[in-house]
Amino acid sequence: MDLEQIYSKYYQKVLNYLTFMLKTSKEAEDIAQEVFYKLIKNPPREDNIQGWLITVAKNFAINYLKSQKRISMGEKYLLCSQTPQDDIEILQVKMTLEKLPEEQRELLILKYSGYTYEEIAKRAALFSFESALLTLINLLS
Repeated sequence: MDLEQIYSKYYQKVLNYLTFMLKTSKEAEDIAQEVFYKLIKNPPREDNIQGWLITVAKNFAINYLKSQKRISMGEKYLLCSQTPQDDIEILQVKMTLEKLPEEQRELLILKYSGYTYEEIAKRAALFSFESALLTLINLLS
């Protein structure tokens, strides 16, 4: 797969993932561009390009959040809200997500970023599509 095909197939998914993590589209777009720039400059040696992209995106997002010490994670969520009801819902979702183990939290973020169950199974290094499907069904029920 050439770079243009990879970009067309994965850019929106990476952007959705980053927007969910950062809660601001401007920073998500900037970091998504950095992810694909890194792909051009230093392509992975592995076949799982999707897994590589999401890992790089996650690492860039975490580094960005750490660098923004003046804004806490909770404040970042609130800055994106439109109404007081949004504030409440965002905080409830955030608190619920924080209670989940990291792997489960990442699976849910991937699911709502547009990844298919099969893509999530590959990313999570689960042994089978069925295993990932059962995990996600249990999480969503």
